Amino acid sequence: MTADAADVTAKAIPIHNSDSLKNSDSVTVPTANAVPIEADLGVAKKEEQAAQVEDVEKGDIEVVDDSESIEDVAPDITGVSKRLQQYSQADILYAITGYAGSIIVGALPSGEAVLFGMITGNFFTIKDAQEMRDTNYALSMWFFLLAGLSFIGNVCMGIGLGVSGSRLTRRMRVLVFDKLMRNSMGWFDFPEHSTGELTTSLEEDSETVANVTGLSQGQRIQVFSCLAAGLIVALIYSWQIGLTAIACVPLIIGSSIIQAKYASREPSTDSLIKPATLLERSFADIVVLQAYGLQTDVSAKYSATLAPDIKYKKKQAGYSGLAFGLSQFAVFGTFSVVFYVGIKMMLSGKLAFTDFFVALLS
Repeated sequence: MTADAADVTAKAIPIHNSDSLKNSDSVTVPTANAVPIEADLGVAKKEEQAAQVEDVEKGDIEVVDDSESIEDVAPDITGVSKRLQQYSQADILYAITGYAGSIIVGALPSGEAVLFGMITGNFFTIKDAQEMRDTNYALSMWFFLLAGLSFIGNVCMGIGLGVSGSRLTRRMRVLVFDKLMRNSMGWFDFPEHSTGELTTSLEEDSETVANVTGLSQGQRIQVFSCLAAGLIVALIYSWQIGLTAIACVPLIIGSSIIQAKYASREPSTDSLIKPATLLERSFADIVVLQAYGLQTDVSAKYSATLAPDIKYKKKQAGYSGLAFGLSQFAVFGTFSVVFYVGIKMMLSGKLAFTDFFVALLS
């Protein structure tokens, strides 16, 4: 053994009780004949891989195909309404108050139609002036009751659904923000997860929740209440007119659904960067943009990102106009059919003038 080898071998001994390593483990300096660590790790890795292959062949390990990205998987929206109801349980009294107010406000037009139809009919059916005055005066007093119910209903709907809807929206924004903050740092490096995109998405999602709850929900309840009350009154005063109106309801509802569908569609784009992301990055690096004179280039890119949205809105304007025209055609077509049936029945003596007006206006 040479002197150098002997010197290296002499150093390859454990070091204990060193003043500088009192709190550390034993350290061994490798000798000249020591086996490289990389070789040991390579053998161990091969043995581990062979063991995993054997476990897979035996069926002890299940192989999961993760080739499909999570972004490509459609989100699970089952039970969304149930979860929203759970989040709204704390404000259930406000919600019930708002729903009751919506039902009252929705039923008022039918009551107004009854009073207006009876008063109008009295002008043609009652010949004595004093009798007409006394009868219509008594009917006119009922409008004060409708005014009071309208005031109470609107106050209940505004307070109840306004409070419950705003609180639910706040809870959802806090939950989404908390969920976003729990993502890994690498998740925020993707362009679709930039600050501009996340803030825009948080705002738009909150508006979406507000559109299915709160005052928007109250307006939908008000419409169905008005429709139900109107059909009931029409069937009471003239079942023929009521059935005619019911037969035209699907046409009105269908046109309204088509109009709402085109109004809620979103543009599709193949751009890798969205306008909100470009704005956020541009303002964050405004010093660099001005230093290198890139304002014109970035403005052109921003215009390019807005192009798909502008093109979509042009197309949407035509579709929305067509859907709105269809809805108006359904409404006025219903009036024409009801008037035709009512006039035929009045001429044949099967329907009174007052009953026809009440059924029509309701």
